[in-house]
Amino acid sequence: MVPPPLGSSTKTRLRLTLKEQATLEHIAAFLAQLRNQDLKNRVKIGDVNSKQDQSLPRKIGLTKLSSSRYANTIVRANNDEYKLALRNQESNLENIQARIKTIESKLKLPLKTTVGKGQKYGYRSSAEAGVKRLRLSALKDKEQKLLNQVKEGKLPVVKGSRKLFKYRQFLENQLSAGKIEAKEYESRVGEWKREWETQRFFLKALGETGKKYGNETIRLELNPGDKDGVLQVKIPKGLQERYGTHLRLKHRVSFAHLKDELYDKVVHREHVAYEVTFEPKGDCTKVFLTAS
Repeated sequence: MVPPPLGSSTKTRLRLTLKEQATLEHIAAFLAQLRNQDLKNRVKIGDVNSKQDQSLPRKIGLTKLSSSRYANTIVRANNDEYKLALRNQESNLENIQARIKTIESKLKLPLKTTVGKGQKYGYRSSAEAGVKRLRLSALKDKEQKLLNQVKEGKLPVVKGSRKLFKYRQFLENQLSAGKIEAKEYESRVGEWKREWETQRFFLKALGETGKKYGNETIRLELNPGDKDGVLQVKIPKGLQERYGTHLRLKHRVSFAHLKDELYDKVVHREHVAYEVTFEPKGDCTKVFLTAS
């Protein structure tokens, strides 16, 4: 039998009481606030190497309100998020500059209507060339905007996906154009708001080799021979006065995919990372646990 690849993950839906779900959502929203603030700080630091990104003082500040493992997970996620956004910004700038170069080079050539057969030409007509000049002007504006962002150290990052962010404006436009009624607009905005909030939730903890069950922050308690386990989630320090130190779920948790590999890691105290995610569906929100 071929073993599964390294770095594999598996996902299962959690069965929760109303109180458990409300608590998990509060924890996720609280950690999301901490993550968003740390991401702002990371963007302010700018494009520096890993030794200058102030990871240690950022972790210390976050630990006071969460825990050392939550803090480490947030800082690591934000460092990765910043690098990805930086690569996207650079790629976008290169793409725009390549398009500008193409249009400019074709505008320098004569129109098709003014050259003979077999000779090089730029655009087919003056009308097409006019449209391309307008496009060129818009691209240069975008280029300048990106260059200013790079110069000022600004880096746009949308938490919750850019597509979902733009959908909110789409609904506004639909209402203004009279394509949807106010009642439908309010309903769809309510759905959007719920999805936007849950997309920005953050409830994740990296594992630690040698620690009990491979993760002491979000952990699945399993013993040899068990087919399922008990999930326990550590409460961030900022919420412990209200919820206590840990949330222990009533219903046991099991995985269908890669179960044996996961259970072996848990029992032998190998590091396992867990993430709790939320997916709103109609009037309810499904909650999932991913182990990796």
